[in-house]
Amino acid sequence: MDGDREATEMEMTEKKTNSAARLDPHRPFSSQSQKLNEGENDEFVVESYTIVWPLFVLAIILCILTGGLLGLVFYWMQHWFLMMTHKKCPLGSASKMLVRAKYNVKAVTTVYFMDIPRRSVVKATAASPTQVQPAVNVVREADSISPPWTSLRYFKYQELLYYWNDQGRQFERLWGLEKGNPTSLFYGLKGLTKDEQSLSRFIYGANFIHVEVTPIFFLLVREVFSPFYIFQVFSVCLWLSDEYYYYAGCVIGLSLLSIIVTLVQTRMMQNKLKSRIDAVSSVNTLVRDKELNFVPSDTLVPGDVIEIPRGGCMMQCDAVILTGNVIVNESMLTGESVPVTKTPLPQAAAAGQPGPVYDVKQHARHTVFCGTKVLQARYYEGQWVRAVVVRTGYSTMKGELIRSILYPKPVDFHFSKHSYGYIGFLAGLAICGFVYTAILMSNAGQQAGEIVIRALDLITIAVPPVLPAVMTFGVMYSQFRLRRKRIYCISPGSINVSGCVNVCVFDKTGTLTEDGLDMAVVIPTQEDKFLPPVKRSSEIRSEAVLAGMAACHSLTRINDVLSGDTLDLKMFEWTNWELEESEGRSETNRFDALAPTIVYPKGNVANPCGVIRQLPFVSKLQRMSVVTRMLQDTSFTVFAKGAPEMIASLCVSGVPADFTATLHQYTRKGFRVVALAHRSFEMNFVDIEREARENLEKDLVFLGLIVMENRLKKRTAGAIEELARANIRIVMCTGDNVQTAMCVARDCKILPPGQKAYLLDLEEEQLTMKPVDGNEDAPVKSGHVVTVGQEFVYAVTGAAFDVIRRNHPIALKKLCLRGAVFARMSPDQKQQLVEGIQSLGFLVGMCGDGANDCGALKTAHMGIALTETDASVASPFTSMDPEITCVPTVIKEGRAAMVTSFGLFKYMATYSLTQLIGVLMLYWLTITFTDLEFLFQDLFVTTVLVVLAGNTHPCDELAPYQPATSLLDPRPLLSMFVQTTLVVANYIGAYFIVSTMPGYVPFVFDPDAEETYVCHQNTAIFNISIFMLITQVFIFAKGPPFRKMIFTNWLFMIYLILITMFCVWLVVYPVDSLIDAFELMPIPEWPYRWIFVALAGLHLLLSILTEDLLIENLCWNDICKCCRPRLYGKEVPKLEDEMNAMGPSLDGEFQWADAGTQPTARPRSYGSMNPTFTMESSIETSNNNSSSKN
Repeated sequence: MDGDREATEMEMTEKKTNSAARLDPHRPFSSQSQKLNEGENDEFVVESYTIVWPLFVLAIILCILTGGLLGLVFYWMQHWFLMMTHKKCPLGSASKMLVRAKYNVKAVTTVYFMDIPRRSVVKATAASPTQVQPAVNVVREADSISPPWTSLRYFKYQELLYYWNDQGRQFERLWGLEKGNPTSLFYGLKGLTKDEQSLSRFIYGANFIHVEVTPIFFLLVREVFSPFYIFQVFSVCLWLSDEYYYYAGCVIGLSLLSIIVTLVQTRMMQNKLKSRIDAVSSVNTLVRDKELNFVPSDTLVPGDVIEIPRGGCMMQCDAVILTGNVIVNESMLTGESVPVTKTPLPQAAAAGQPGPVYDVKQHARHTVFCGTKVLQARYYEGQWVRAVVVRTGYSTMKGELIRSILYPKPVDFHFSKHSYGYIGFLAGLAICGFVYTAILMSNAGQQAGEIVIRALDLITIAVPPVLPAVMTFGVMYSQFRLRRKRIYCISPGSINVSGCVNVCVFDKTGTLTEDGLDMAVVIPTQEDKFLPPVKRSSEIRSEAVLAGMAACHSLTRINDVLSGDTLDLKMFEWTNWELEESEGRSETNRFDALAPTIVYPKGNVANPCGVIRQLPFVSKLQRMSVVTRMLQDTSFTVFAKGAPEMIASLCVSGVPADFTATLHQYTRKGFRVVALAHRSFEMNFVDIEREARENLEKDLVFLGLIVMENRLKKRTAGAIEELARANIRIVMCTGDNVQTAMCVARDCKILPPGQKAYLLDLEEEQLTMKPVDGNEDAPVKSGHVVTVGQEFVYAVTGAAFDVIRRNHPIALKKLCLRGAVFARMSPDQKQQLVEGIQSLGFLVGMCGDGANDCGALKTAHMGIALTETDASVASPFTSMDPEITCVPTVIKEGRAAMVTSFGLFKYMATYSLTQLIGVLMLYWLTITFTDLEFLFQDLFVTTVLVVLAGNTHPCDELAPYQPATSLLDPRPLLSMFVQTTLVVANYIGAYFIVSTMPGYVPFVFDPDAEETYVCHQNTAIFNISIFMLITQVFIFAKGPPFRKMIFTNWLFMIYLILITMFCVWLVVYPVDSLIDAFELMPIPEWPYRWIFVALAGLHLLLSILTEDLLIENLCWNDICKCCRPRLYGKEVPKLEDEMNAMGPSLDGEFQWADAGTQPTARPRSYGSMNPTFTMESSIETSNNNSSSKN
C-alpha cells in the first residue's frame, strides 16, 4: 500500500506556480546531499547512493567465506554495508539514503519509486483563485492537457515522508494544509469527492498513529544478534568442545534469563504505548460529495470538512474551526485540565482578499489538535460547528509527541562507552596471549587442535562472556527495591544513568503543588483603606466585591457541570453564588441570547447580574474583564481583575496608601494575589459590543485584593531541600504564568531566601529584563557589571525562550546554566530546555505528571512520571505515589546501581586478568587449570559472590557529589592497575615459594604421556588465585557514601565467610576426595600450606591499604584533584566566569546565530539587538493574572 499511498506526490509539485513561497528552504549542499528540516529539532542530512552490483555480489561472497561474521558486522553497522556496496549519486537517482542526524545518529533508508495516475486532490474555490496559493500537498484541477501518468520518488524517516521535487531538484517534506495557505482558502473548501479523498489517501496514508508491536521472534533475533551474545555463543561452543559442560550450562542459563527479562520489558513497554496511543473513532461527520456521512476517523485526509459533534469527541486530527465555537481540554498538550474555547478562523478583512497566511502557532486559538478532548461544541441557530482537516497521522501535534517518544535523543553515557573500550583492551591482551600460546605450545610439540583450543580459551578468559549478565545485577536489585516502593521502571538502563543526575527539572502543577488553588482571604477596601481580611463571603459587606468575584471569570457549564480555570472556580465557589446560562436553550445553542450568563446569590434571584460582554484574559495586558448589568439597574458595570499593579494603574480612586506594603506582605509568603476593580457607566447595548477594550477598562475604582494559596504538596519542600543538600541543581519548567511559578519556587526553596532573580520576557516584541521580588536595589541596566562571585538566576518566559533559542545561542547556554524558573513553556519548549541543559554536559532528570511533559520525560536522562496516564508511556520511571520524594529515591537507587556496576565491572576486569595471568604462567609449563578448578573459580567464587554483592542497599542520605561515570578517570585506572600488580606479585611469590618447600617435585612435560595437570605449580597458582578473587570482590564492593556498608549485606557476608573457610580447608587440609576431584598435589608438610593462607592475608591487607588509603583518599584528594570526574561540559566554567563578571546583563550576547541565514539588520518583530532593561517596577512573585491558564 505504501507504494500507492505515496505516489501522487510527484504531480503535486509539478503545478506549483510560486513554489518559493511554499517550499522549505532546504537547498542541497551538493547534488549528492541535502539538509532537511533545517533549524528544527529533527534536522538531518541525507546522502544519496545507488547500488553497484559487482560490489554487492562481492560483499555477499565475503560474508559467506567468513562464515557470516562479516554479515554480522554489516548487521551492526548498516552504513558500512551501504558504503561498501553502493556509490554516491545525484539525489534524483538515489535508491538508498544515508541519514546523518544529530548526536552522530546514522540510519539507512530506502528510496521508493512508483508511477501513479494524475488526479486532482483538492479543488479549492476562492473569490480570487490567482491570489490563493495552495499548500505543497494541494493539487488543483489542471487547466490544460497534461500527461496522464507521473512518477513519485520518496523515502521515509521517523514516520515522516519526504518526496522528490523534480522542479526544485530536492527532497521536501510532505505537508498538509498548514504551510503557505491564506485563511480564505479554508472557507472556500466545501469537502472532497470520494475519488479525491481516495487518491489523497494514497499520499497521506491512513489517519492513524500506529505504534508497531515487534513480534517476539524479531525481538529475540535482535537481542541474540547483539555483539555480547554472539561472543557468548562462541564461548559456549568452545567450552563444549573442551568438555567444560557445567559452566557452559550456567552461562547459557544466565543468558537466557537476561534475554527473557529484556524481551518481557520491551514487549510490555510497546504494548503499553500502543494501548494508550492507538485510537480510531467514528464520530466525525464528514462532508463528502456534499453529503454528510459518518466515517471512521482513520479515513480523514487534509482538506476534508468535518462536523464536530455537539456532545464532544476525542480529536483524531488537527483541524481549523470554520463555524461555531468548541470547548476543548488540552491537557494532552499543556498538562492542565482547563477548558479552552476555540473560535472560528478569522476571515479576510475585505471580500476577495486572501487574508493572512495560516500558521499553526499564530492561529492556535482557532485550531483543535489531535489528542485533545472536545468537551462541547457550541453554535448559532442553523449553523453547526464545522472544521477543515489540516494535518493527519504523525504530522499532527499528537504525532509529533509520539515521534519524540519513539525516537528519543540517544543518551551518551561515559560508563557504557568506556566499558566497551576497556573490553577492547582486554581483547587486545587476549590476542597477544593467543600468539604467545600458539608459539609456546608449538615449540613444546602440542597437537594443532589442542593449541587452537588452548589459544582460543584465552580469549574467553580475558573477556568474560558472563559480563553482560553480571552488569545487570545491580540494576536488577535496584529495580526490585524501587518496585517495592511503588516506583516502576520500563527502561532498566536508565537506573544507572539516574545515579549521576546533577540537574533536576520539575513541572509545577500536580508535581510540586496540588492540582488547583485554595482561597485564603479577601481584603476589601473602604474609603481608600484596606479593611481587615475576611475568610468567609458572609463577612463581606460590599455587594460590588461579591458581584465582581461572581461575574468576572470565564466559567461555563458543560453537561451541567461548572468548568473553567481553577482560580475562577475557587473564587466563584467562595462567593456562594449561582451561575445559570440562558434559560430555555440547550447548552450548545446559547450564542443568540443577550446575556448568555447570569449570576446571583443562592436563594435570591430577584436581581440577578447578567454578563453582557466578556473581555478574555490577555497575558500582555495582565487582566480580564466583563461588562455586566443588574436586572433592576439601568447602568452597566465593568469588572476587571488581574495583576494587582496593573489593576491599580487603571484605577482613579480607591487604591489604599499602603497598597504596596500590603501586597508585599502576602506575596513574600508565597500567596497568589489578584486585584479587583469596577466602574459604572451609561451606554446602549450596541455600543457596548463595539466599544474598544481600553475605553471600558479605564477610570476604575479599586475594590480590593483576592488572596489565594497554591499549596505545595506535603513532601515537596523536604524533597527539594534534600536534592539541594546533594548539590543537585533544581529547575522549574511549567506551562503556568511566571508570577505563580516564581511564587511556588520561593515557597519550596527552589529560589532560597535572598536569591537574586531576574525575569526575562518578551513584551511588545522586545526582550525585557526586570529584577524579581525584592531586587529593587539591584536594577539591571545595559552594561551593568556585578561583583565577581555574586549569585543570581533567571526566570524566563516561553516567548523569550523561543526567541533566544532561535537566534542567540550563547545567551541560550547562559539561560540553561543559570535559569531557575521557566514559565509558559509549551511541550516542545520543555523538551528543548532539557536538551539545552544536556548540551552543556549535565545529566538531567525530569519529573512531571502531564502528557505535555512526555517529550521532556523521554529526552531526559532520568524521566519520572507521577501518573499512569500518557506521561508514563514516555517516561522510564512511573511513581504511583504522586510526590516528588520519588526523585531522591530513584537517584539513591541509581547511585547504588551505578557504584555496583562500576565495582562489578572493575572486579570482572581484574578477575579476567587474574585468571589470564595464572593461565599464562601455567602455559609456560604447557599445563592449565583443571575443569573443576576453572568451575570453582568461575562459578562458586566469582559468580555467586558477584550476584550477592549487588544487593547492597543505597545510603539513606544523598551525598553532595555524584559517583564516577568514567572508567578512564585516574582513580579506577589506578585501582585496577594496583590490584593487577598485587596479583602478579602474589603469583610470582607463590610460584617461587612452592619450589622451596620440602617435598617439592618439579613438573616435566612429556608429550607422549597421558594428559595430566597434577603438579605443585598448578596447586600453588590455584590456591593463591581463589583467595585473590575473594579479596578483590570484597575490595570492590564499595559502601558509603553511595551504598551502605557491605556488612549490612548479610547474605553476601555469610557466603563470603563460608567460601573463605572452605578455601582455607581446601588449601590447608583437603580430604582425598577433594584432592582427586580438583587434581591437586598439596605440599606434604601441611604446616607449610599455611604460607599460602598468610600470603592471601598479606594480599588482603595490601589491597585494603592501597584501595582505601592511597587511591580513595591521599591520591584522589591531593594528587589527582585536577582529574576529578566532571559531570558537565568544558565550556561551563568559562560561562560561569563570564556571568559572574558581567552579572545578569546579557549585553553582547544577543547576536544572530548564523549571519549567513539572517538579515543583517534586526527585524522589527524582535525589537532592538539588546534587551530592554525595565525598572518601572519589580515583578512580585505572586502578582498573578487572574485568568491565566495554569
